Amino acid sequence: MLSCGYETSDEEKAGSDSDGSPQEDTEDSEELSAWEKELAVKALDKRLRKLSYLRTNHAIHKYFRQYARAETSDGSKAVTPAQVVQMAPEVARYLEVPDAAFSQVYQICQRFDFDGGGALNKKQCTAMFRTILRQKRKEWGGTKLAGDVPYRGLREAGYTVDRDGSLAAAAQLNNFYPASFEVNAWYCVKFYSKEDGDQDELETIMTEYALMTELSHPNIAKTYEVFQDSKFFYLVNEPYFGGDLTKVAKRAHDQSVWMGENWFRGIFRQCLEGLQFLHSQAVMHCDIKEENIMVVASDLEYPRIVLIDFGLAIAFSSAPDGCAGTPGYIPPETWTTSWWYPRGDIFSLGITIFQMMIGQVPNDDVLGILQTEGEREEDKAAGLALQLPWKRFPSSMRELEELVAGMVHRDMTCRPSATAALNHAWFTTSDSDEGLPAETISALVGSSAAECLREQVVYELAFKNNLKELRCLYTELQEMDGNNRGKVPKEVALPLFARHNVRAGSAHAYAEHTADANGEVEYLSVAKEILKIKERYTVQFLQDLFQELDTDSQGRLSTVQVRQLLSSSAVECDGDDMEEIFDEVPFDGEGFVSFRTFRDTMLADGRIARRSRVEQYICAPECPMLCTTM
Repeated sequence: MLSCGYETSDEEKAGSDSDGSPQEDTEDSEELSAWEKELAVKALDKRLRKLSYLRTNHAIHKYFRQYARAETSDGSKAVTPAQVVQMAPEVARYLEVPDAAFSQVYQICQRFDFDGGGALNKKQCTAMFRTILRQKRKEWGGTKLAGDVPYRGLREAGYTVDRDGSLAAAAQLNNFYPASFEVNAWYCVKFYSKEDGDQDELETIMTEYALMTELSHPNIAKTYEVFQDSKFFYLVNEPYFGGDLTKVAKRAHDQSVWMGENWFRGIFRQCLEGLQFLHSQAVMHCDIKEENIMVVASDLEYPRIVLIDFGLAIAFSSAPDGCAGTPGYIPPETWTTSWWYPRGDIFSLGITIFQMMIGQVPNDDVLGILQTEGEREEDKAAGLALQLPWKRFPSSMRELEELVAGMVHRDMTCRPSATAALNHAWFTTSDSDEGLPAETISALVGSSAAECLREQVVYELAFKNNLKELRCLYTELQEMDGNNRGKVPKEVALPLFARHNVRAGSAHAYAEHTADANGEVEYLSVAKEILKIKERYTVQFLQDLFQELDTDSQGRLSTVQVRQLLSSSAVECDGDDMEEIFDEVPFDGEGFVSFRTFRDTMLADGRIARRSRVEQYICAPECPMLCTTM
């Protein structure tokens, strides 16, 4: 008997073995030949094109209606895994794709059972079949498939970047847009390099973001639009000014906010309501952690919470085991199978709550409760061992402890859904407003303060230095690090920060809060983060510069155009150095250079100005676009 109230029929049992799984179809499970795979990819290309999606959805919906004999908890029609197995060959024949595409559909059902009731509603079923089709196409050798994300650049979309030094650049919209946009308002534009992630997976996720722009929920980051150019995907989001949960305690403390159970209850309720909404749309987050939970406004008495960056961990996973997400938050079943399931999001949020309640929010100096200083295999071992420090959980918060224990249960089928968690007594009947122990508050505020100070130093360094200057800073720090431990005495760090334009107050506060017992400051992770941010941002800036000069859209610049750019305020060097850079550019036999080659040359040099310094360009008559003020 299924928890959704539907009893498996004799007909369904006949198609399953004794443990409820489908009998293996040996013909379907055989490996396809190279020729068969090529034909299969062509068939999938046809069905996954933008104009064919309606037909694909129609096929899924048609057979869903035919086979849906179960119900979800809210009374909606649903299909059980056994019914999906019967339905799959019909869908395959209708779409003219091989039956082998759905050979593992029974096992995959569980990944789309967002309600945990043992059956899929129409939206979940549709999402599952579409996901399988894309994954099989990729598995059988299909190349990048175009999605629904429109092509245009940042400038073409009407955004003027005002501040750099971060992947999330504040941008001002100054062109005409529909009523949902405010002219001259501020938006957070996040850009993601296609070279850093799985392009096909990233395209799929960005397509989901594009669909989500039509939806709205107060606890999900508002995405206004999604677009792409040849190098980046862009997400245009609502800006949030309260920071993330790694910094919330310090800011709340500074505002004299009482951080008792009611305050945390409001935060965690909104997190679960955000997950509840995502799961209702058949979307998993896959990377819930403090950094991906944002506070909308700077007033923290009654903070409004939003979840950001859902699904992106999958596209940017570089782990050799294919296990996406952040170690320390990855649930046991994902470590074991490399697959995420809806209850994995619940586990990750449970770990986040646990860490906040004991004052152990990870940063450069603090590890999470399931994180190690070792390699990924050690992180995996810790995640599977699941040894949590329950003795440190506030003893006065038993109902919350009970809720968290369920959320981080080793067996994902024993974890509550987001809806069930919201119906827990801690949310519905408890009026307890106990405070955290003084030492926990101290640790939480201290960790939060260190993260705020670190963020400020990172911003000032990235904003006030070009890439070459930041590389020089990193080299100087390494030279001062005689033991190669990633740390230097704060007496060494402070003058270096000052020479690279970090304000004295920011530098001293950061050094005092982060120095260890020996008075040493960790620099390695900070330097690597700054360089990563600056390199990504510089690539995006170079692309804008290149595209404005490339007026015929041929993807190349002439020697005249390159000289024009090098002599502008976009490059921070004098005449002699400009000639040196020019001599390094490998023009082809016709006197042109491609964007990739030009980008690599300029990145190697690193003297690209900040956008805020580039007020105008030295223009040539053939390039009127370069007269635009940035």
